[in-house]
Amino acid sequence: YWCNGECIWENNQCIHQSDSSPVPAPFNEPTDNQVSCGGHFALSCAECPQGNGASWCNGDCVWENGQCVDDDGATPGPTPGPTPGPTRAPTRAPTRAPTRAPTR
Repeated sequence: YWCNGECIWENNQCIHQSDSSPVPAPFNEPTDNQVSCGGHFALSCAECPQGNGASWCNGDCVWENGQCVDDDGATPGPTPGPTPGPTRAPTRAPTRAPTRAPTR
């Protein structure tokens, strides 16, 4: 039998890729200049998923816009601004009734 194309061989049977269970990430020991992907290590966050998508992008990395990126380089959320203090109603200058020029 042949098992290829949209199918993969898993647990001694040929199944469609969409029915496949996620493959666990291989555990490896970190070396210099590697990032933690959560359950494994890679040279960069971009290399963490290894074709497995967001589920392999953890640890030092986050999944953003369909890519695994360094958590430090992720797009920051909105920064809260200062809390406004109490406001007072504007004060008005005192007004006088209009005066008319005397008539002759």
